[in-house]
Amino acid sequence: MDPPEFRPLQPGQMENNDRTLKELATPDVVYQPWCIQYPQLESAQTYELKSGLIHLLSKFHGLAGEDPHKHLKEFHVVCSKMRP
Repeated sequence: MDPPEFRPLQPGQMENNDRTLKELATPDVVYQPWCIQYPQLESAQTYELKSGLIHLLSKFHGLAGEDPHKHLKEFHVVCSKMRP
């Protein structure tokens, strides 16, 4: 299943979307990764995650307004910028 295309709407134009508000607010697990997966490193490479880096990231408390997928995505972005 391909993700929906982004098409900007013209001013005053509304998208015809027959889904309910509950359906729109429900996260689609098809597009959300279940976990962070890193490729296998070569035998000579090592990967170290510094504790100071973890403290720079926002904390996830599990509150109703927090999105766990967004939190993991931000963590993934930071870690993917690091080189082994």
